[in-house]
Amino acid sequence: MATSPDITLGVSRVAIDLMAIMERPMSQGTRRHQLAMYVVYESPLQMLTDSPTQYRREPECLEFLRAVPTVCDDTRVLHAKLGDYVAVVRRSGDAWFVGAMTD
Repeated sequence: MATSPDITLGVSRVAIDLMAIMERPMSQGTRRHQLAMYVVYESPLQMLTDSPTQYRREPECLEFLRAVPTVCDDTRVLHAKLGDYVAVVRRSGDAWFVGAMTD
């Protein structure tokens, strides 16, 4: 699998509409979409892009980010349609991680 493009993953502040983004910096989309990127995009160098306070407000998201490895033993595309959706599964040891995204 090719390395992902330069995309900032894991933004905690998300907005559905662009007006909210204009008022204060955030990413368009959902937290689930942001978390799925950690599994779907292959990148051995991960980071958290918001302030620690933002992540402390969503402890289940932070717990997921702690668990997802940056390098996996196996990667498989379960199903995908270019420009429409993708579902990827990654294995690290005995643990499997599934990530899916759509347009």
